[in-house]
Amino acid sequence: MSSATAHKRKVIMGHAPYGLHMRPAAELAKCARQWNGTTTLYLGEQSADGTSPSELMMLMAMPGAELTLEADGPEAEQWLDAFEKILSLPHAP
Repeated sequence: MSSATAHKRKVIMGHAPYGLHMRPAAELAKCARQWNGTTTLYLGEQSADGTSPSELMMLMAMPGAELTLEADGPEAEQWLDAFEKILSLPHAP
């Protein structure tokens, strides 16, 4: 599989003490829009486009939630690492 069509998946625990609210959702979407690929975040059966703050917030991921991150594109691994870092930061509501 070439890097142009790389598909990566990572399961993480949400560590943000206030869950996935507006501030981290906006940061995640901004990050996702900066690269050439697609990004999706899953909470159970629910999914959200990584570039949409409103879709990300609609997941209503609480602290400790198991989240699945998926990325397709040439920088998929780097994107997943960046997304995980954002989700681990303490964001005040």
